[in-house]
Amino acid sequence: MSTFLYFVRHGQTAANRHFRISGRIDLPLTNVGAKQAARCRETLMRINIDAIYCSPLLRARQTAEIATDHPEIIYDERLLERDFGRIDGKFAPFAMMKIWDYDQSFTRSHYGEETLLHLESRAQEFIDMIREKHPDQNVVVFSHGGIATAINAVLDDSHSREGNYFQKLHLKNGAISCFTI
Repeated sequence: MSTFLYFVRHGQTAANRHFRISGRIDLPLTNVGAKQAARCRETLMRINIDAIYCSPLLRARQTAEIATDHPEIIYDERLLERDFGRIDGKFAPFAMMKIWDYDQSFTRSHYGEETLLHLESRAQEFIDMIREKHPDQNVVVFSHGGIATAINAVLDDSHSREGNYFQKLHLKNGAISCFTI
């Protein structure tokens, strides 16, 4: 048997709507984001959930609260969004190309952001813990696009470490992805 990890990216925030980088900034959901979380609820109600983990940031917590009635949500710092340093909160489309590029940001920081290597290390540590604590269970995670991308990268043996990391593996706001671990 296998553990199934259902990853839910938080619903929309104002920063998402305005194309701003929102790493560790603690933003609430917009009305659209709350509706996206409610749509996730319809899917999650069909799953026998054994455990729920969530980023401690408000947008992920609100998504979890809307999308599930599970009695216990475990908040885990490893599920925080990538730290974007001094460009967090900024409209920075050109910086986005650099900070999500393997060749430029896997082990280097340009703006004080967390490297992709560190992000993947957090994701791997979290996955290892889930494998150990929840064998053959259904685990739901409420978190962010960057950590979803990193989880996808560490679980996909065929994933090449080149080019734009985020565009290849990006989850939209309110989307659910299932991983077998």
